[in-house]
Amino acid sequence: MKEFKNINDAVKHYVQQRDRLRMWKKKMDEEEQVRKQALTEIEVWLLMKAENMGVNSFKTPAGIAYKQKIEHYRIGDWGKFVDYVKRTDNFQLFEKRVAKLAVKEIHSVEGLPEGLDYSSEFVMHVLRPTKKGGIE
Repeated sequence: MKEFKNINDAVKHYVQQRDRLRMWKKKMDEEEQVRKQALTEIEVWLLMKAENMGVNSFKTPAGIAYKQKIEHYRIGDWGKFVDYVKRTDNFQLFEKRVAKLAVKEIHSVEGLPEGLDYSSEFVMHVLRPTKKGGIE
């Protein structure tokens, strides 16, 4: 672990390292978007070729490309969906997780809801000074 002369040096070094990480991540995110766009364009081209040729896959020396249907389900009307789940007893349609902010509110007022575990930890956050001399 690196040793620092004082607290100011440690905070300064932290801010510099975080800035470098953010710049690196931004470049990587931009590069990822460019590459994903290129992949999407190739995928669309292959889908159009498959449609025109009436096939579902291509086998080439470079690899195999095949068409697959991806399905998505999204809630359009939460109230109707909940009514349906209750009426049909299809509770398997829900995922097993809690709404953190709702649980936090109940926990602070009534105590921890039955069946839940709670843990917390402290972390150290570092903010840079703003141009006005305050903290960002």
